[in-house]
Amino acid sequence: MNANVIVETIQEKGFNVRYSWSKKYDNGTSLFEFKIYKSKRHKKPLAFVQIGFYDKDYEVIGFTITYADRPSECVDCENLTDLENALAQIL
Repeated sequence: MNANVIVETIQEKGFNVRYSWSKKYDNGTSLFEFKIYKSKRHKKPLAFVQIGFYDKDYEVIGFTITYADRPSECVDCENLTDLENALAQIL
């Protein structure tokens, strides 16, 4: 699965996604974090998604969702179904 598919899926569910930070590692991988908002005009994020992927082809290594109101609860996602289930828990 491509890293862009994750961001597009979140946007298709009606959420606004904004870049937060990234870290590029020396082994050819990167970690990006995006904040998930209810809409463009909202200032407080609902959740965060961290995506680890290979730099050469953006193939996802793994990704997680962390809810803003429950920062200790981190949901590991393996596929788009897991992502959709995690997004359903936001509202």
